[in-house]
Amino acid sequence: MTEFDVIVIGTGAGAKLIRPIANLGQNVAVVEHGNAGGTCLNHGCIPSKMLIHPADVIRDVEEARKTNVLGSPPDIDWAALVRRTTETVDHDSNAITTGYTNAPNVTYFPGTGRFINATTIEVNGTQITGKRLFIAAGVRARIPTIPGLAETPYLTHKEALRSTKRPRSITIIGGGFIALELGHFYASAGVRTVILSRSAILKDYDGDVRDEFLPRFRETIQLIEECDFQSVSYNDNQFYTEIIHNGTPRTVKTDQLLVAAGMIPNTDILNVEAAGIAVDDDGFITVNDRMATSVPNIWAFGDIIGAPFYRHKANFEGDYLFNTLYEMPRDIPISYPEIPSAIFTYPQIAGFGPSESELRTKGIDFVVGKCPYIDSGMGMAYRSDYGFIKLIFERTSRKLVSAVAIGPQAATMMHMPIAFRQMNATLDDMLSTIYIHPALPELVRNAARRAKLSLGK
Repeated sequence: MTEFDVIVIGTGAGAKLIRPIANLGQNVAVVEHGNAGGTCLNHGCIPSKMLIHPADVIRDVEEARKTNVLGSPPDIDWAALVRRTTETVDHDSNAITTGYTNAPNVTYFPGTGRFINATTIEVNGTQITGKRLFIAAGVRARIPTIPGLAETPYLTHKEALRSTKRPRSITIIGGGFIALELGHFYASAGVRTVILSRSAILKDYDGDVRDEFLPRFRETIQLIEECDFQSVSYNDNQFYTEIIHNGTPRTVKTDQLLVAAGMIPNTDILNVEAAGIAVDDDGFITVNDRMATSVPNIWAFGDIIGAPFYRHKANFEGDYLFNTLYEMPRDIPISYPEIPSAIFTYPQIAGFGPSESELRTKGIDFVVGKCPYIDSGMGMAYRSDYGFIKLIFERTSRKLVSAVAIGPQAATMMHMPIAFRQMNATLDDMLSTIYIHPALPELVRNAARRAKLSLGK
């Protein structure tokens, strides 16, 4: 048995600890059950956006007809795109593996790690112990219990992102970010796409966001919300999904099926109960405000501690652990800033902070400034017929509380409100800033102006 100063399980957000700790002279064991780089690199953010960007381009070309741009519609070379995406991701993943293999003070253990006890992990028959252990082992696709589903050759996002065969039609089970983003990709590539969701999509957003999003999204995708799944079957290379919608039985027939119905943690694979690590009812590791688990000298962070499942959140947590345990050891709780999010659909949605309905529930007095894209110089150039940005300010302090945008480049444009929020900026701070004319972020200023009008001063 080999003893290490530190064991890090997972090379996604775990990268925030591995090399920095090793550079301090400590011996670090790295355990990775998949390809190095974690979910984001291998089957998440990076490959999905490499596929979605061409889908955006196609939709942009279609939209360009409004600006008198004419010509034949483009198409995606599906096989070439997926091969390029896969080769790029695999190259980067292999480079990470090589880097850890050759790094001083780092020992790389490819394979599935399982806890033997609170200090010992077994990987491929080898047992290692660590004085400190960090778990960033992520999540995997949740497969819903639907009669017949397990007997069919369905895809999860992992397989879908690497499939070089373009289907003629696809059913997507799920209504979260993954389902919506991949649905946008398939539909833009000419695939007849049906999304089936057990609940209403975007249910955590205010109604104005749903009302703006759904008509545009449904231009290319058949979306059926709040349906009850009865069964799934597979015959003659066709999937048959039986649902009940609005009390009426329906059958959805397509030649591919993608299951994107949420995530479950990899705690069962790790056998965390052998270490005595406490988990919640859904299997996610419970941590305190220092990211510590119920077991001394074991910390957990990233997706394996629960939603929201964002790499930028996991990176923030990894940085906190390194800073407070190694760089400048001190006992302070983690303090999250507003955690922004984006949905890379068409149109894009991005935002941060509580919704109007949440603020009303909390009894917070606020004022809203909302500006549609068309009420800006660049929006006029786009000939925008949809999209807006909404800023919410606390009435008394006039400080920015939250923001949401839907429309072109929403995720990029949202970084200006994110920065204002991080600086505790007020409405007056935002209005005293000079914005480039006629760039899209002028929408931020215009929304702030409308909030000031609502205040009456």
